[in-house]
Amino acid sequence: GKNLEISPVAVPLPQALPKYFVVRAVLKNQSGKELCDPYTTIKYTKRYEEFQAKTVDDFEDGPGKQDEEAGTAADCPLSLRQIVRIPGAKEVMITFFCYCALEQTTGLWASSYLVLQWGIASETAAGFASLFYIGITVGRALSGFLTWKLNDTQMIRLGAGLISGGLVLLFLPFGQITALPGLILIGLGCAPVYPSIIHSTPEHFGAKRSQAMIGVQMASAYVGTCLMPPVFGLLANHIGVFCFPFYLLVILVLMAVMHERLLGQSRRQKKGIDF
Repeated sequence: GKNLEISPVAVPLPQALPKYFVVRAVLKNQSGKELCDPYTTIKYTKRYEEFQAKTVDDFEDGPGKQDEEAGTAADCPLSLRQIVRIPGAKEVMITFFCYCALEQTTGLWASSYLVLQWGIASETAAGFASLFYIGITVGRALSGFLTWKLNDTQMIRLGAGLISGGLVLLFLPFGQITALPGLILIGLGCAPVYPSIIHSTPEHFGAKRSQAMIGVQMASAYVGTCLMPPVFGLLANHIGVFCFPFYLLVILVLMAVMHERLLGQSRRQKKGIDF
């Protein structure tokens, strides 16, 4: 139109132009009132959106990557020393160790505990002990539906809470009356922990390091499975089988503490804080 006027406007920048940016312009009068709709560049908007959609694993250097000293080259497999140096690795290994120690110790020693501590017939005690594995089986099936509403962290915390409830029942001095539901509850609590830890690995450590992390988690699981039941056998032989629920409680507390520390490490890493 007749009142149309085009004139260049120079905008000084305090530093070099960044790689990703969006130009947004709007015409204002002397009082600061906007006289037109804001204009945003289309060319750089797309690049900016692509940048926003990226995750830490899409960058060569960033808070989600381990430094060169720890060896994070995509084409170079990580050694055990390098894996252990990844923030949160030790915590998740101990968490997995404790879970598998708790599950295996409960499954192997529950019947002996019922027989030696409460004088329950061996046939009845064996049937009670099998309820622990029934609890795991039923719990795994129910966990599949619960994952529609709960995330991995919530599932693990739920499992730890159920295990705690089962241990409380084992502590009560009412013999098989509380031992039966206690073992079932421990089995239900164990159900979501194992798959949730595995499923949350990419979230905590990134997709490119998941394979290595799951490998060491499995190694920790087998160590806990093989080591901790015999350790309880030694304790039961020298102290008494009555310490069975105390032993499980110590393992459970350590598992919960290490899992919470893992979550803290993961949150700090996502924020880009070096630790």
